[in-house]
This record gives sequence, structure tokens and C-alpha cells, in this order.
Amino acid sequence: MRSYSRLWTHVIFSTKYREPTLLKDYDWKIHQHIHQQLAIQECIPIVVNGVEDHVHLLYCSNYKKAPADIIRDVKGETSYWANRQGFLQYKLCWQDGFANFSVGHADLDRVTHYILNQKAHHLKQKLDKELMDLANNENEKIEKLTSIVNNKLYLCL
Repeated sequence: MRSYSRLWTHVIFSTKYREPTLLKDYDWKIHQHIHQQLAIQECIPIVVNGVEDHVHLLYCSNYKKAPADIIRDVKGETSYWANRQGFLQYKLCWQDGFANFSVGHADLDRVTHYILNQKAHHLKQKLDKELMDLANNENEKIEKLTSIVNNKLYLCL
């Protein structure tokens, strides 16, 4: 029997110290490169978008790799590439950690729309509140979703 897997994943990660590094003049280049890196990781990328201090990804995960390994490789290669390109005003560094949510097939369109509308969404809501709402909307039993310790994002399950 062959393996079959369709694990749709919504991942969020931020810039180091949540600095507004991903300016609108070139954020699309970063998003496009992340999209390409997901494909290199043998994932099926659907959408990548974000705002100045964090990025959202929706993709079908490669079942042969742990999510932490995929995101580590995508973040590492993307910052390496972006910093060598010379279009950034500041050095791109990602904060440690990420948020990872499973997405049902029936919710793909809704989550895609949500990710595509990040700029308008974040005019009204900060990242911490967004993560809490995502967890609550998915009925996740999480004591404390985010804690900032030494400027790192942690998920506490």
C-alpha cells in the first residue's frame, strides 16, 4: 500500500523582536521565496502572506518531515537568501518558534481568504490577539497560548 497524506497546515511566524522588517516594497519577494521553499520541502504551498512583522503560510505538509524541520529550513533559507540579495533595509532575522494549526479541507477557502487579507485584518488586531482567537476558534484546549520570554514566541500546550 502507498502512503497518502493531506495534512493542511496554517503556520504563523514572526520577525525577530517583531521588528517591522517586511516592508511593503519588497514583502512580496519574501513571500514568493517562502512559497518556493515550501515546494522544495516537498510541501504543496497554497498561499503565503503577512504584514511587516509576521508571515502566514497555508500549505499541505510533507508527511515525511516534521513541521518543525520544514519551518526551520524555510525560515533559515529565506533569511539567508534575503540578506544576500541586498534589497532589505535591515537584516532579516526570524524569531524562534512558530504557531501551527491544522486546517480541514472544508476550511481551505476560508483560511486562504483570511491569509490574503492580512494587511486589512491587522489594521484592527494585533498578532497576540489573533493567535488567541485562532486557538479559541479551533476549540483548542490551551492554558496559555503565548508567552513572551526573552522576546521568543512559545506555544504552551
